[in-house]
Amino acid sequence: MANELQTLWTNFPIAGPLTLGALGGLMGVFIELRKHSERKSADKMSIWKYPFFVFALIVGLPIIGAFVVAMYLFSGDAFSAILAFQTGAIGPLILQGWATAQANKLSSATVAAAADQ
Repeated sequence: MANELQTLWTNFPIAGPLTLGALGGLMGVFIELRKHSERKSADKMSIWKYPFFVFALIVGLPIIGAFVVAMYLFSGDAFSAILAFQTGAIGPLILQGWATAQANKLSSATVAAAADQ
C-alpha cells in the first residue's frame, strides 16, 4: 500500500494530495455518524432518512476535503502526505467556520430604515 501511495504521489503531483484529502474527508463521515448515534431517540431522524443522510456524508465530505486541498494546491502551497490528509479531514470544518463567520457578519449588519418608517 505504501508503494502505491508513493507512486501516486510522485507521478501525479495533484492527484495524490487530492486523494488523501478525500480520504481525510471520509474520516468526517465517522465523526458525524458517531455524533448522530449519541443523540436522544427523539432527536434522531427517522429510519427512512438514514440512507440519504449516510450517502450525503459519504459523497459530500470527501468532495469538500478534496476541494479545500485543491484550493491550497492551486495557491501554490506544497503538501506532504500527512498535511493533505489532515487538511482534507478538517476541510468541512474550515468551510463551516467560513459560513458561520459570514452568517454572523450578515446578522450583525444593521438595516437602514426609510425616513418615513
